[in-house]
Amino acid sequence: MFTLISTPKPFREPHIISQQLQALESWLLLRPRPQIIYIGKEEGAEDICRQYGIELIPEVARSLTNAPLLNDLLRRGEQVARYSILAYVNADIVIAPILTQAIQIVQRRWKRFVIIAAPYLADLTGLQIREGFEQEALNRVKKLPTVAGADLFVFPKGVYEAVPPLAVGRLSWDNWLMCDPLLRRIPVIDATEFVPTFHPMEEYSTHYAEYLSETTQSGEGWQRIRQKFKEDTERNLSYTDNAHRIGRSAMPYYMNREGEILARGWGAFYRSWLKLEWESWLHRTASLRRKLGLYRWWRY
Repeated sequence: MFTLISTPKPFREPHIISQQLQALESWLLLRPRPQIIYIGKEEGAEDICRQYGIELIPEVARSLTNAPLLNDLLRRGEQVARYSILAYVNADIVIAPILTQAIQIVQRRWKRFVIIAAPYLADLTGLQIREGFEQEALNRVKKLPTVAGADLFVFPKGVYEAVPPLAVGRLSWDNWLMCDPLLRRIPVIDATEFVPTFHPMEEYSTHYAEYLSETTQSGEGWQRIRQKFKEDTERNLSYTDNAHRIGRSAMPYYMNREGEILARGWGAFYRSWLKLEWESWLHRTASLRRKLGLYRWWRY
């Protein structure tokens, strides 16, 4: 058993209502049924909680642009969770029922861990959420999961000890959730292949993630993102350092489609992290090294 927490958008626009209800209905199909908690009293959330028999924590700290802050969201979720395992998922992510099996597999190997999964981009219009829905959802996939981040995180209470006030839904909050445990030698398991999750096509295309397929961590698309969410973005990046440049491919473990846990090794993560730390140091010291005549061939 586990507790699933999420923070919904306002139940105002018809397509947002439909997408978030699809996600919620998929969570209700998980067996055994998890404790489900919405955090944040958005418009319509109280009525939805009453209708579907889930819990609501109305208060949560927010950023300047009204995004929930990750540290307060997780703190409040852990306080009211009835179970030792928590899952955080974005409110419009449809989850296949096999998630429960994935948690059981990982628990047999580790006591402290983080399971992550990135969603397929799919046309979920009119999809009926009932037993076996995931096969139809897979048939509607338009784009494979991004390697840049994740939308589902499963972890025991206490894994995240010092969470910064990151704005959820803005840049880098999910990358921090992946990198922080690894820096403390807590295994992160990428279950994207084994646990299909789905993000609705329409909403995804209106969000900043559309630019990630067009650019790397620089260039025009990145600048457009930073401009749109400037306050939250700059604050998130100030807390996450190089985490926003670490993706799923650097995770030391992954689950294949048969549910086997396979090792990529910790080297991929540490090589990526040390390379980024070195580049950051070069950037920070560029002016001083120029004055000292130490700039040489380094690019910063």
